[in-house]
Amino acid sequence: MLKVEIYYADWCPYCKKALDIFKKKNIKYILYNIDKSNKIKEESIKRSGKTSIPQIFIGNKYIGGFDELNKLNKQNKLNYIFNI
Repeated sequence: MLKVEIYYADWCPYCKKALDIFKKKNIKYILYNIDKSNKIKEESIKRSGKTSIPQIFIGNKYIGGFDELNKLNKQNKLNYIFNI
């Protein structure tokens, strides 16, 4: 199974929407809360080149934020990626 990493914050509505997509598909993920440490926030920015959240990685590939994840989901590409 591919590793899913999500940089997020508890207060972010788009983060919650992204998590819901993965939960509904029973896809496990690792969360990195940017509010817990500046190191995590800096890592998110360094890896993605963006300051917004969520920032999502599947395997070693940068996916983007919620909009990009939602697009993959609507095109059934998440099902393909995870063999669902």
